[in-house]
Amino acid sequence: DTFLSWNTLLSDETEKHGNIVKFNLTDCPAHTHTPEPTTTQPTEEAEDNCHNRWAFLRLPEFINEKITREMVQDMRERVNVLAQFEDRQIDAHLISYLNKHHCTSLDSRCAGEN
Repeated sequence: DTFLSWNTLLSDETEKHGNIVKFNLTDCPAHTHTPEPTTTQPTEEAEDNCHNRWAFLRLPEFINEKITREMVQDMRERVNVLAQFEDRQIDAHLISYLNKHHCTSLDSRCAGEN
């Protein structure tokens, strides 16, 4: 058996075959690849505020659902609509407006919000 560590696999000195591209896995500036000793159970939760970035995935509309092409397209459309309101504060009035005039979600509850 041959055992390889992540450090060996990701090292610039390790010979790689094929079309290998390196990219940053996170946009969290506090993220580190250095393991820190701990006495607590490891979790999947980030220790910084990066996990807030993905909190919307815990909404009933997304949690435990399969990511589909349609879901991703719906998210893109939402972001494009939201971009039209740049510099505007997100408040109840804006959300009400979006629900009334831009409700195109895959979520069947959206139709009842108009």
